[in-house]
Order: sequence, then C-alpha cells, then structure tokens
Amino acid sequence: AAGPAARALPLQKPIPLYQKEAAAKMNRYRIIALIYAVLLFGGLLGSLFLTGQFAGDYTAAEGTPGARTETALRQNLPLRDALRRWKTTLLMLGGVQELDGIYFTGEGLIENLTVTDEALGEKNLAALQDYCREAEPYTVLLPSACAISSQLLPEAALLFDQETWLQNAAAALSPLCREVLNAYPLLEENGDSRLFYRTDSRPTQLTGYLLYQALGQALDYFPYAKDSFSNTPLRYDCTGDLYARWSYDKVRADVVTALLPLEDSRSYTITHTAADGTVTRWNTLYPLEGTAEIDCILGGPAAIIAVTAEGSIPRSLLLLGDENALCVIPYLALHYDLITYVDVTRCSDELLSATAGAEYDRTLLLYGAPTLLNDDLTTGLATLTQSQLGAQLYAELLDAVFV
Repeated sequence: AAGPAARALPLQKPIPLYQKEAAAKMNRYRIIALIYAVLLFGGLLGSLFLTGQFAGDYTAAEGTPGARTETALRQNLPLRDALRRWKTTLLMLGGVQELDGIYFTGEGLIENLTVTDEALGEKNLAALQDYCREAEPYTVLLPSACAISSQLLPEAALLFDQETWLQNAAAALSPLCREVLNAYPLLEENGDSRLFYRTDSRPTQLTGYLLYQALGQALDYFPYAKDSFSNTPLRYDCTGDLYARWSYDKVRADVVTALLPLEDSRSYTITHTAADGTVTRWNTLYPLEGTAEIDCILGGPAAIIAVTAEGSIPRSLLLLGDENALCVIPYLALHYDLITYVDVTRCSDELLSATAGAEYDRTLLLYGAPTLLNDDLTTGLATLTQSQLGAQLYAELLDAVFV
C-alpha cells in the first residue's frame, strides 16, 4: 500500500484552445501598444530636441531646472497650437466669453486693461514730469480699445476707469508741456469706426490719421484732407497678439490697410534698431518682405526706428512712445524729413544716451494707457532726463565761454 509520501498530485486540467488564442492575442496587443508608445515617445523627444529650439528655449527660460523644462516643453510641444484652439472652442461652446483677460465680442477680440499696481502708473507719471521739465515736449495720451468699445463688453466686466485716469494725467503734465492731447474724447467721438484691429491690441491707421489731424497745429503743419489719400489694403488674413493668446478660429482675421497719399514724390527709408543693436533697413514705410502679419506697418515695434523722408520739409522730430505711435508716423513723415522713434523700455543706456545727444526741432511723447499703467518707464526716462540735463549744461557752458 502506498504511504503518504506516495500520495498522487491532483491532475491539472488542460487549458482550452480558445483561452490560449486569447492570451496570444493579448500578448500581441501588448507588444503593439509598447511599440506605439516607444514611437510616440521617441517622436515627441525627436520633435523637441532635433529641431534645436528646445535647448535655446530652455537656456532662455528663468527659474529652477524644472520650471525651465516646463517652459521649454510648453513652447515646443507638438500640436500645441491645435490643442489650444480645441480648448478655446470647447470653452466657447460652454458659454465662456473671456479668456486671459481677452473678450470675444463677435466683432473681434478686446483685451481688458488690468492694473495690478497703480503705484507704477504714478511713478511713470512722475518720470514723465521730470523729463517734460527739461524737454518741454508735446504729449499724446491714448486709451486702449476696452475703454472706447466698452459697450461691446459684458456688463459684468470690471473695467479700469481710463477716462478719469487720463484726465488726471493730462492735468498733471499740461503745465510742463507745450501741449497735451488727451485722445480719449477724440477716439470716443469716432468709436463707430475701426480704430483698433480685431485680433491685435494696436490701433489702426485710421486712428493714426485722426491723431495726425489733431496734432497739426501743435507740430506746425497743415494736415492733408482725407480725400488726398487712398485706403489701400496691404496684407490680408492677418492675426495679431490677441489672437495668439485666444486661438479661436471663429475670430475674423484683420486686413491691414493704409491711407496712402494719392500723390507722393518722397523717397522713404526705415532703419530699425533692435534692443541688441541689430539693424534692419527698408526703402518703404510699409515693408512686406521680412515682416509678418501687422508688422508691415514700419516693420513693427523696435527699440529705435529712424524714418527719413527725402522731399519733406528739412526738420526733425523725436518721438518717445510705445507701439501705439507707429500708426501716426507715416503721416508725420509727410511734414518731417527725419523722425526718430524711441521705445525706452527696449533701449540700452548707450542707445538712449546717443538719442538724447542729438538735436531735434520738435519732441513728441505718445503713450497708451496700458504702457503708462503696467510697464516700467522710469529707468529709461531717467536716463534721457539726465542726458538732457547734461546737454543743456554743456550748451550753457559753451555760451558762457564764447560770450
């Protein structure tokens, strides 16, 4: 008789054929999924690193290595723009009208002016006052689109009171300037016109023409009547900075137009100087080559833009301002053979000192409310003010020596 050690093991049932086939199929699916994952992950890494842009964006980013990696990934992630558009579309279908402070009005995009630190606006105003005491310029203060087109925004939108702030700023600067133009009433009166682009925060050339008419007496010229110009399309299907942040494909693209003189024998040259000193030149006020979208107006923003108009009256204009000023410069070039536009927020001290060392027949300040309230102008304006003082002291010293 067999003992306990000889006890027989229980018999194992054979695995059914259909289970073997199911297991084999599942293994094949796992292998295919693994291959797809490797290809997807490899393609992602390849698209990030092989283009050469990821490393540059990582180096340019600030913060911890993790934060810099996140920033670089955000800039280079494949399908980033498509995913952003899908997200915006879903939110719009859910009834959302505002994203990142930008409202979709049906007519276009309007950015709300959000002021995080009103003290910065007061510091900028004080810096402007210091400069105006020395330079005695003409000054233009410009509201943004949300102030002029507030009727298009939801009633619940919290809007900064630009009208009152600009009135107070104009009152503070008036005793120190030759003349101050608060453009709020001017633009409000023409609010039914297309004064700002649908997809960009910058004013249109029509706004530039309104400012050109208003500045005639102050800057000593007789403005040409509107029927002396032809409204000419320059570039179709343009999208600007607001569209880049909103990414909703139902927003109508802009057509960039310009009021071109019907008769103009002048020859123009634009010299762009970037913040790093890079220089670009064009022989037209509206360069289409080498520019994109709305930047066909004077080549877009830069640290310094020098416009020469051979055939205009031989006199010079220094224009300190932001990108809002670009809309009026082509019209001013009809009456000044040299216009030097300076954005103090983009200029180095060397560029500002060189600008202040030159002599100009007129000086014009033109700033929008968003710049005055949210961008720090104090350092650049202080540099210009000190250079202006130095130039005046040097001139007085020469007068004392040769008298």
